[in-house]
Amino acid sequence: RPETEASIEAQVTGKVLNVMVRSGQKVRKGDKLIVMDSREFKTRLESAQQGLKSAEAAERQAREAINAAKAESGTATATWKRMKKLFADKVATQDELERVEAAYLKARAVLAQAEDGLDAASARVRQARKGVEAARINLDYTTITAPADGEVAKRMVEPGDLAFPGKTLMMIQTGGTLRLEALVREGVIGQVRIGQKLDVDIQALGEKGEAIVEEVVPSADPLTRTFLVKVGLEPLPGLYPGMFGRLVKRRLYSSRQEQCLV
Repeated sequence: RPETEASIEAQVTGKVLNVMVRSGQKVRKGDKLIVMDSREFKTRLESAQQGLKSAEAAERQAREAINAAKAESGTATATWKRMKKLFADKVATQDELERVEAAYLKARAVLAQAEDGLDAASARVRQARKGVEAARINLDYTTITAPADGEVAKRMVEPGDLAFPGKTLMMIQTGGTLRLEALVREGVIGQVRIGQKLDVDIQALGEKGEAIVEEVVPSADPLTRTFLVKVGLEPLPGLYPGMFGRLVKRRLYSSRQEQCLV
């Protein structure tokens, strides 16, 4: 198995239009792998952008309204203060003061309402911008690219298929080396240690190589009563993921000093 393997899945649901790569093909990070039907997502983005324009127009109107309300409130405030002074000097009547004070309070209420309207309009603009960003991201998801340099190990999708989140479309081997995953019976698992050097017999190639134990899964399969052992392999020409190999251990007999594979 590849030391590092990436499962390629869709982030959105859609019809596959084109598959740009085939099994065994080398890819670079960012290369296009799969192109999905993007028409629905383009329509959503256009709708979101139109909603943003409307929200921004409403925000501009709210700002104009608040500027007018501020000007009106400023005038009313100045008039009210002047009338209070005239009333204190007994130049203005009580009715005149009350009339000016009512206009002042009304202008303050209009200003407060305009400020609330601007806050609401600004909130709608922020929400609309998030909608545009989400629509743009979903549109980008309709083109699936390679997450890293590697090789297409398995292609499981064809044009016309439906892609959706959780469905594996292809596997990409992103690591440069392979490793052997062997099931070791529980009776000898105690002889296996991290960092230990073992032999590997790849029967299809007629080759034997050296491997180093990288991981021992610390729980046995209750059905097979075996432990999963993962070992790193030396590079071997013609070695591909999915090929069969056998993990063996050297044991030296002290009396004859000969090698025996077990």
